[in-house]
Amino acid sequence: MPPFESEGIPLVSSYAALQDWDGLIFYTFEHEEPGVWDTAVPNTHLLNLAMDPVKIAQLAAFGVMFKRGLLRPATECVVRGYDEAQLIEGIRAGPSTGPLFTEGFSSFLPLLHRTRIRSFDHAITTYPSVDDTRDLVSDTGQLAWHNQSRPFVEVAAPQMETLVGYTGAPTPLLRHCDFKPATDFAALTLVALDNQPIARASRLLLVTAGKCELTDAQWNDAGWKLLKRGSKPTRIEAIRGELTLRGLERAAQIVVEPLDGAGNPLTAHTVPATNGTARLTLGDDITVWYLLTVSR
Repeated sequence: MPPFESEGIPLVSSYAALQDWDGLIFYTFEHEEPGVWDTAVPNTHLLNLAMDPVKIAQLAAFGVMFKRGLLRPATECVVRGYDEAQLIEGIRAGPSTGPLFTEGFSSFLPLLHRTRIRSFDHAITTYPSVDDTRDLVSDTGQLAWHNQSRPFVEVAAPQMETLVGYTGAPTPLLRHCDFKPATDFAALTLVALDNQPIARASRLLLVTAGKCELTDAQWNDAGWKLLKRGSKPTRIEAIRGELTLRGLERAAQIVVEPLDGAGNPLTAHTVPATNGTARLTLGDDITVWYLLTVSR
C-alpha cells in the first residue's frame, strides 16, 4: 500500500494558489449518473473520488483554502517564449521533456515563482537558475519544499498550515502545528473554518491523511503499480502521533470531534489548553478528519 497518494491534493492545490490559478478540477468524483450511485457496489474505476475518504476530506480543507484565497500568489513572474523552431523541436522531444520543453528553464522554478508563457513567436533563452540542492522556498515565504533525502513540504498562512511528506523534521514555517509522528509519511492540514487566523479561530478543521485503498488491493513489489483494484470497504491508515497546537490566543480547551466518512461527529473528547498550547493524541480514532472547537 503506497503512502504517497495523500500528497496529491495538498501539493497541487497549494502550488496552484502560488501560481494564481483561477480554479482546479480534480477528475473525477464519480463516473456514473447520480441516479444510479450505489455505495454498496464496488468502485471499479481507478479515478473515482466518491469512495476515497482521504481525497474527500482534503478537498473540503483545500476548497476553503482556494476559495478564500488564504495563500498569496507569487510576487515574481518568470515568463517563457518560443519561436517556431523551438515549438517544432518541442513536439519531437521525448515524453520526459514534454511538449513545452524549454532549454534552461528549471522544473523547480514553479515552486518559487509564478510562470507564464508570453509568446509563441519570440524565443526567450535566459532564465533564472535554481540551486535544487537547497530548500526551495516560494517568493511569498509561505511554501517550502525541503529537498533532502526524506523530503517534505510545509505551507503556512495565518488561516491554514499544512505539512506533507516524511514528517518529524523541524518545520521552520509552521507557527501553530508541531507534529511528533508515529507514522512515517503523512499529509496534515489545519484550516480555520470561521475566516479567522488560526490563533483566534473558534472552529478548525484538521485533516490527517495517509494510505487509502480498497480491501484486498494488490501492488507490485516496488509499490507503484496497482495489480488488483480490490473491493469495498475502503481501508484507511489512521495517522498516529502527537500534534501540539501552539499560539491559540486565550484558549482554555478544545473539543475534538472525530468525523466519520460522511462528516458526522463521532465520540468527542476535550483537551485542555495552557498558555495557548494544547496537545492532541492522534490515532486512537479511525478517521481522517477532526472538527476542533476552541473555547475561550
